[in-house]
Amino acid sequence: MIQSAHSQTFADQPWLRDFLSELGFERTALDTFSNGRSSVRLEGTVAYLIPAGGGKAWRTEIPKVRPESVCQLLKIMLSSPKFLSQAELDRRTARQYRAEEALQILAMSIRENPDSQSGVHLRRFVWSLYNGHHVLNLWRMKDALDSRHNAAVTEVFSAWMQGFVSEDALRRTLTVSGELDRW
Repeated sequence: MIQSAHSQTFADQPWLRDFLSELGFERTALDTFSNGRSSVRLEGTVAYLIPAGGGKAWRTEIPKVRPESVCQLLKIMLSSPKFLSQAELDRRTARQYRAEEALQILAMSIRENPDSQSGVHLRRFVWSLYNGHHVLNLWRMKDALDSRHNAAVTEVFSAWMQGFVSEDALRRTLTVSGELDRW
């Protein structure tokens, strides 16, 4: 339950304060939490999520529900770029940049040596991320690649798993590497 017998306000709930803190929001007023760009204002059982730049606020009534449900709802809403802190946006931009640099390494390697053992594994890897239609053996790929290419594959795969590698970036890699022309 959101309200306790001690008439603790929604904003005073320890689980909510801890949850918002994990997302980078700090209490800035009695009923408001901010991450420096956006804010969450809690009035009674109503939550107002105010995005960066003063865009349209999102409002929801959160009556007596389980804390896990409230956290899940807020997590979904606050993961939108308009609600992220500048530090989180910078981290995501840096992560995406590193992944794109690693994709460039893979593209150049495939372009230069498409039929070598490592080239074949790299081609399958990129195609697998792009369309899921190429099977690859990770054990063999690991053994076929040198440390530079292992690091690039690790960077790309990790970023892809976290949603930082777009389909467009993979398509560019396939184009630059000559893979789209080969097909």
